[in-house]
Amino acid sequence: MARKMQEMLESHRRMCGPVAALPEYEPDRSSLAAECPDITQRYLQATARTLVEAAKEQGYVLHYIVDNVFDEFGRLLLVYPVWFGACGLKFLCPHGSALELMQVEKADISYAEYKTNLPKFVAAAHDAASQAVHRCDQDSVPYVFLGC
Repeated sequence: MARKMQEMLESHRRMCGPVAALPEYEPDRSSLAAECPDITQRYLQATARTLVEAAKEQGYVLHYIVDNVFDEFGRLLLVYPVWFGACGLKFLCPHGSALELMQVEKADISYAEYKTNLPKFVAAAHDAASQAVHRCDQDSVPYVFLGC
């Protein structure tokens, strides 16, 4: 599973740029998406990406806002960027921004360190995510914003 997740992340990086990674987070293996990320990614590319691109061709830019209710962000930070990237949407999230800010100080941050250090980075992460939303708006980039 770890190899498949790494391949999925590498594919996402090639398509959408870098994504935050939390190496020791183990996703819930109860879903098809967790067991077969490549199938899920290909499905999203074939369906949702087609719709996002068709909307863009018509002059529309999709901005998808998710009001997050999950307390656990490990899976979200690993899987959502890949899934939404496969749809053609840039993934924006203050918790993802917090991880990127933490990785400036230490490249290989563990999930436990992330959870411990999150409160110190929340304000800056919200600012970074807001700036990213502003840039996407200016550049007409379709995105999903995961609120927290």
